[in-house]
Amino acid sequence: MATSGSTPVPFDAQTPVGYPWSDEDRKLIGQHRQYHMEMMAVLDELEHLGPEYVKLPQKPRPDIKKLFPAVSTLKPLLSGQELHLYLCQHLTEDIPEDAFLVPNVNI
Repeated sequence: MATSGSTPVPFDAQTPVGYPWSDEDRKLIGQHRQYHMEMMAVLDELEHLGPEYVKLPQKPRPDIKKLFPAVSTLKPLLSGQELHLYLCQHLTEDIPEDAFLVPNVNI
């Protein structure tokens, strides 16, 4: 059984189609599978022959991370000075007259 995050996703090994990938995504998976098989051969050659006779295969594009939207779309959490700058850039200029203002503090 394959898992996606913490939610189990059923997988039937007898079914030729597991996850409903697009043809483009299946092609990308195949390219990365071929690349990693070639890299296994490269590692064997490297171990036995040394680096002089080994040529690295070209890594497929786009990166396999494209298939992991939960990973590729996450943005780092802002904190400290980065959070302060973000808030200063995105806060409205129209401050109501009765708004409570915090004095500028240098940290």
